[in-house]
Amino acid sequence: MYENLNNIYITDRLATRLFEIENHTVTTVIAPLGYGKTTAISHWQTQMLQKNPDAVILRQSILSDSLGELWRRFCKLLASINSPLSERLLKVGFPQHIRDCGLVAELWEENKISDSASVWWILDDVHLLQPNVLSPLILSLSEKFEGLRVVLISRNRILTRPEQLKLGRNLCEIRMNDLALTESELQQYAANCGVSLNYYESEIIMKLSEGWISLIYLFFRSKVYGENLGFDAPDIFALIDQVMLEPLTERERSFLIRCSVTEEFTQEQSAFLWQGEDAEVLLTGLSDNNAFITVSENGFYRFHNMLLQSVRQRFNALSEKERRAAYERLGDWHFQKCEFLNAMNAYRNAEKWENLLKAIVADRGNSLDGEQRNVILDWLTKCPKEFLRSNPEALLVLTLACFTVGAIDEMLQTNNLMLEATQHNPNLTKKEQNNYLGESQVLLSFLQFNSISGMSKFQKLAGRLMTRPTKCLDLKSPWTFGSPSILSLYHRVSGTLDNENSAMKDCMPYYEKISQGHGSGAENIFEAEICFFRGNLNGAKIALYQALEKAEEKEQYSILTAAAFLGMRINLMEGNFLFFQKRLKELREKLKHAGQFFLLNTADMCKAWCYAILGRPDSAPTWVADSSATFMKEPAWASFLTICDQVRLSRGEYQRVIASAEKREALFEKNHAMLPSIYLHVQLAGANFAINRCEDAKRELKTAIELAQSDNLWLPFAENGQYIHELFKEIEISRKTRNSIFSMTEHFTEARKTILKKYFPSSWDVELTEREKEVAKLAARRLTVREISEALSLSENTIKTHIKHIYEKLNITGTERNKRARLENIIG
Repeated sequence: MYENLNNIYITDRLATRLFEIENHTVTTVIAPLGYGKTTAISHWQTQMLQKNPDAVILRQSILSDSLGELWRRFCKLLASINSPLSERLLKVGFPQHIRDCGLVAELWEENKISDSASVWWILDDVHLLQPNVLSPLILSLSEKFEGLRVVLISRNRILTRPEQLKLGRNLCEIRMNDLALTESELQQYAANCGVSLNYYESEIIMKLSEGWISLIYLFFRSKVYGENLGFDAPDIFALIDQVMLEPLTERERSFLIRCSVTEEFTQEQSAFLWQGEDAEVLLTGLSDNNAFITVSENGFYRFHNMLLQSVRQRFNALSEKERRAAYERLGDWHFQKCEFLNAMNAYRNAEKWENLLKAIVADRGNSLDGEQRNVILDWLTKCPKEFLRSNPEALLVLTLACFTVGAIDEMLQTNNLMLEATQHNPNLTKKEQNNYLGESQVLLSFLQFNSISGMSKFQKLAGRLMTRPTKCLDLKSPWTFGSPSILSLYHRVSGTLDNENSAMKDCMPYYEKISQGHGSGAENIFEAEICFFRGNLNGAKIALYQALEKAEEKEQYSILTAAAFLGMRINLMEGNFLFFQKRLKELREKLKHAGQFFLLNTADMCKAWCYAILGRPDSAPTWVADSSATFMKEPAWASFLTICDQVRLSRGEYQRVIASAEKREALFEKNHAMLPSIYLHVQLAGANFAINRCEDAKRELKTAIELAQSDNLWLPFAENGQYIHELFKEIEISRKTRNSIFSMTEHFTEARKTILKKYFPSSWDVELTEREKEVAKLAARRLTVREISEALSLSENTIKTHIKHIYEKLNITGTERNKRARLENIIG
């Protein structure tokens, strides 16, 4: 009788607004629950595809605040259209930072879905995500992706005001007022549904609903099924229950209740959950006669959120046994589909602990990252110990997962439980018991980072116990954690470097045995870096080639990256800029081809460092100095921060370098990061000297020398000679130390000048010290000697001396007026 009741109704106003979507890169649709946001975009999508049938639609609903889950589902959608791109983006992971967005853009361009068709990514329920996590990606899409457009549907604000302004004309915003019905539109909606309204009914509906279309729809259903409209303050969920659920048969209600355990489902999944032959008939009938149950073009059914909440109230009223059975069935579905994280969560809700542990073993920890930290700890707390003791393999995975998410106390407890379970398990052979004991030693060795001798003690014992490779290490994971320097990671205590080098050579064969070659070549890179930092280029090159041979054989890309970085630095020390560029390009191509996308960040760090010490920070990736280290794995933070502040120093951001010192020093001390500590004090010496804090500069330089001299690590001083060279005139150091530093500094400075003159011919400041650069810039602005003196807090005689040296180095001759004019032209 009321066959049009579930018809979609789009007002003319809204249709006009929806038409604008195609003219923008980003569209946001923001309104409270029940205003028809999803319905409106579905209507627009249908209309758009009629006009542009070649358009590609990637539409998904967000089910939780997990960015990993969001990205996996997006890549799964993409796989049906472009499998290579999907696989590569899955390895990259969700791009939370602008650097990752740039990589996504690069991969998208290289693996285009289509050269002509437009591609739309529609994301519903964005409000489930943490605020602002989508912003970097959205802004990047707007700037870099010509063929991809995004539609975001949310109950809450998505972009901040500055982000909206940055998007400008690329942004289309559809709001609640565009979706809410006016009184005349209510009458049109009623006619469209075949519902007759008198004036009184129309007035009361508008008064109660304020144009809220979901409530209006419920009123219409209430009217056609003979219910009373004359109430003043309806409970929306009570009304849904009364209008949508009560009229159903008991079997239809039970079917909906069983399906409500998941956010969305296919017809096949609903049949599995229902376990009845009439699942298809029930689902078709319910979705055809209920606008609150929709199906996507991908075949996924969803309840409207208001209906879902009402159905779940009924689910919660079931007996505990019935609820657990429903969750167990859901877990079985996901397990069969190898969707192990979803299976784990369902089995946890069912308190089916044995199945949960089975899913943990099957997953091998691949789904257990920082987002699941609280979930992992909940499993360990709630799972009865008898189940855990009966499954040492699951305990092994959970112990490693605890380490991965930084839950060290829980890791130790779980490790002890694994040992206990192993020793008292009659089903294990002696060999199997020893393998688990060995795994425990491997896990404990992780806690000894970066003590080479401490790690070695555990790993040697593991090697004696185990008859198979460890399951705790992935051969493809970065041994360096993303640091471009192994010396930066493992030089722990001043004065012990040669002992650390010997310990590394002794330890690595045992480690490589239990890890199938993970980190092969690391000990050679460690030795090569030591040689290089001491000025022994021949020794560095020999050890470097040894490392390359080993790392290539075992495809150890993090070691190859560290080798490339060292090679680049040697190239610059020798003035071979073309070799440096070639090596950097080859590294990026190698990493990208191998799908080592995390290490592309490390390649950017290598590039940033090299251009920073050349004094050309404008050629460095901009994100390096403007980022935090939180995206890096913790052991590599010190390396990242050292590079970050080297770029800042080369930019002349001296105050920023000084401001971050206290935090950096505490971190380096905590992580026993000796090389980053040396660089810290060298950088602080240069930054303080540049802003005339001479006493602070001298103190920092002395500290750096004290930390470096017992191991003869002079490279940090040579690389920063342009900032600190003049300081050496004001401090007392031994002749041997001075000669070592000056010899290496001179070598590096000449190579740097050669490169800048040949490849950066417009570089007017190649020959100048940092202080001379400051004076030159002010002199070029025609400031007098007195004005320059006051600006830099230096004596007028000192300024005159600096200006004299500037003219000499830049080959400027003539009268004073002509000299100033030429200086102005050179600097620009």
